[in-house]
Amino acid sequence: MRRFASLFVLVVLAFAVRMLAPWDNVFTPNGVLLQENDAWYHRRVVELIQQQWPQRPRIDPLGQPGGAPLHHALLFDYLVAASCPGCSEQARDTALAVAPAMLGAIAVALCWIIGYRLGGERTALIAGLAMGLTPSAFAIVSELGYSDHHVLEVLVSAWVLLELLRLDGLQRWPQGWRLGLALSVFCFTWTGAAMILGLTGIFLLSEILRRDRLASGPLRLAAAMTVIASFSLGGLLWQEYTRLAALGLLALTLAWDLPRKWLITTGAVIAAAGTAYLTGTSEGLAIVKRLFPGGSRALVAELRPLLYYAGTLDLSMLWTEFGFTLPFSLAGWILAALQLKDRQWRLVWGWATFFIALTLMQYRMAAYAILPLALLAGRTASVSRNVAIACALFVGVGNLPLVARRLHQNLGPTPEMLHALAWLRDDTPPLEKGLYSIQNWWDTGYCISSIARRIPASNPTQYKARQAALIYTTTDRQEALALLKENGARYLWFDHRLPMRRSGSNHFQAMLDWAERRYDDYFITLIRRTPEGDKPMLFFKPAYYQSVLGRVYLHRARPFTPRDSTTVIVAAGGYITSEKIYTRYEDAVEAVKQTPGAMLLGHDAAVSCVPLEPWPEFEQVYLSPIRIKERDGEPVGAVDIYSVRY
Repeated sequence: MRRFASLFVLVVLAFAVRMLAPWDNVFTPNGVLLQENDAWYHRRVVELIQQQWPQRPRIDPLGQPGGAPLHHALLFDYLVAASCPGCSEQARDTALAVAPAMLGAIAVALCWIIGYRLGGERTALIAGLAMGLTPSAFAIVSELGYSDHHVLEVLVSAWVLLELLRLDGLQRWPQGWRLGLALSVFCFTWTGAAMILGLTGIFLLSEILRRDRLASGPLRLAAAMTVIASFSLGGLLWQEYTRLAALGLLALTLAWDLPRKWLITTGAVIAAAGTAYLTGTSEGLAIVKRLFPGGSRALVAELRPLLYYAGTLDLSMLWTEFGFTLPFSLAGWILAALQLKDRQWRLVWGWATFFIALTLMQYRMAAYAILPLALLAGRTASVSRNVAIACALFVGVGNLPLVARRLHQNLGPTPEMLHALAWLRDDTPPLEKGLYSIQNWWDTGYCISSIARRIPASNPTQYKARQAALIYTTTDRQEALALLKENGARYLWFDHRLPMRRSGSNHFQAMLDWAERRYDDYFITLIRRTPEGDKPMLFFKPAYYQSVLGRVYLHRARPFTPRDSTTVIVAAGGYITSEKIYTRYEDAVEAVKQTPGAMLLGHDAAVSCVPLEPWPEFEQVYLSPIRIKERDGEPVGAVDIYSVRY
């Protein structure tokens, strides 16, 4: 039992950090506040599962106008729903909040078990410390309140890796059931099933090409079980990816005993067909585009490349993501590369290389990468006792404050948002009297459906995100009303995150990207020379104030006459050569006419530089008690809601 003492300590430590650091953010006087947008989606799905038990819910009538199809694999939601049957809303929310920390602690235990198999107790200890305490994406998705499927994906992927390591020594068909079960369960976690099935296939293909044969019978049973599981998922596009990967895995096991020349020929044909599919069909291109996000997809945080998370190259993201674990993992990666003849370390090395490459393309893959990186850190610790002590100090003690600080960040809805959602739930007409939607920016959608019990016009699947962006950024009143009517929107949601206060990553620029509108039609950055040096300054063009966001939210859809808010600027090469603020708008217009190259701009995001006529179709019906002063403008609500008349 002594050898399991470190396992017990690691699991308790990992669970405690994930529970205690975010505790005050989750268990609040306002109830259980789940963290991040997608947690509220899962809250809604768990509720529907319990209402329709044992039938599988197919549609969330509050998910989006017309109902949101629940076509994703729902294993995480079923596990939570089954853990508290018939419980109250408070108990269900508590189960949802605690589930990620519990699943994360189990994943740490699996990491320890894999490490013990690979290199003994020393490797297991450091691997478990790295898995549990690295301030990575895995730490976030496994924290208290982050009720999402990602932590279950990492857990089941660890199980798959363990079963692949156990392939040595298997001979009879029935012995393949554990690998088959692990792969089958992964099919029911989320869309990442295709990725794990594909990675398993790559490993098996490498074994075939090396002629380092494993027993084919158990592998064929595992592949057959996976194919059956994948065909039970339905027929939507992402599930076709999973099915295709499962069939490819089965094909590999069936080709296991082919002569080498036939195998190479068959592999070349399959590779050519796969390349043609990925590059020559719309479905294949959709797969490729998911790995290389561009355009509007790059606006979703989890789809950004790790080193370009903020839009420019930032190597410090490696430290932010992996902390003190990184140098020991890199050392372990080199050591494992030197022993690729060992099948088990070859698998871990390939697993790590694959997921680090994917993480550099999409940040969300970092949650998967931490498992093999933790094992590689354990490989470094196996070099000597002194190295193991250094690993324990840096990976354990050094990472502890980093992970605690990162997990302490509050990702839940703010008090002002909760107040507005409660108003929507209690003071707007019930949907039974007629369906309508709340026009919103997409990232608030799940909170509107789960907390306010109303239908969002857009949601975090980016459903109608472009249409929402067109509404908020248009300067054409008739276009805005037509789009709102098309969405069946009776109310229009604004909050203080939406206006533009600086250039760079912000919600308004994201809206312009989604709407495919030009930045320089709305704002411009110019450099002002000062005694302290050059200072970039952001100025706003008339279209910014004339947009729905500027006209309705910042100016309350009322008439506005500018006074001391209109700036006339002349610039050369991006540097301001002349700048003057006019009290009267008419004087500024005349100055622009008489000055070649002059621009009429606003220096305050909250005060228009041009006159605005009233838009009577928009009426403020909710005024947030929390007011925010936007420089010289009137205070706006942290959340304000307007009714819309078509």
